[in-house]
Amino acid sequence: MKRKIILFVFLFSNFLFAFAQNESDKYLETGWYYIENEGVGIPRISEETKEIVYINPKPIATAKNFKELKIYQDSDGAYGLTMKLNKIGTNEWSIATGKSIGKHLAFIFNDKLIFTPRVNAQIDFGITALNRGDLTKEELEEIKKQIEIKK
Repeated sequence: MKRKIILFVFLFSNFLFAFAQNESDKYLETGWYYIENEGVGIPRISEETKEIVYINPKPIATAKNFKELKIYQDSDGAYGLTMKLNKIGTNEWSIATGKSIGKHLAFIFNDKLIFTPRVNAQIDFGITALNRGDLTKEELEEIKKQIEIKK
């Protein structure tokens, strides 16, 4: 009987420890995510604003959904990276952008929050972009290279 109690206490304490681990320790794979209300989700510090943003841990689309990546330069001279999505990614992106009009979505790269654009309209044609305006062509080439490795 004593062994059963000790075993129960040991297992229960391990369960509580695992349950109580800090959410910020969870790894977020490269991709697009919903942003949650403060205190809900996994906290990340935005590289853009340096503020804490809470990320829904279920991705909308990940590197596995990116079928084509291209670097471009806009009319103002800023560089960006377009990501053409596969069929599943296109569908999920359409749903996500439709639900998020007027809100922000999050782009995570190597477990870091690097972009939180505001959604202005539903995007149902399967293209998304990383276009902060402050990333150099070289930085975007490195991001592109690392994403292609994860595909």
